[in-house]
Amino acid sequence: MPDLNAIPRMTALRSQTKGDPRIKIAVLDRPIDLERACFQGANITRLHPYWAEEFLIDPQHLQAFLEIESSGKSDEDKGGMIEAAIPDENIRASLYLRFHANHIISTICGQPDSPTRRRNCF
Repeated sequence: MPDLNAIPRMTALRSQTKGDPRIKIAVLDRPIDLERACFQGANITRLHPYWAEEFLIDPQHLQAFLEIESSGKSDEDKGGMIEAAIPDENIRASLYLRFHANHIISTICGQPDSPTRRRNCF
């Protein structure tokens, strides 16, 4: 991630924008992994809507998915590797959607000194 403090006047801007606990943001997406470092200390509530079916993902499938995603290979190669490692199409789709949800929420609510930073995000 680039050093955002290197942007002119960014430090001054951050000293003025501290967030406000009265502001609420709703994001309708897949479940997120609240154990990630970027969510530690964030005031995030995850709701489980009654209509959403949730099924368990085998930790081995999750680990394989994360290793392949971070392998640095081309998207085409990663797609083939993920398909071979996780034959069930529904599990693969769920993992892709969860990966997307974590990306979106970490962009909005990433905490200071974590891989994704948003100042005093509530």
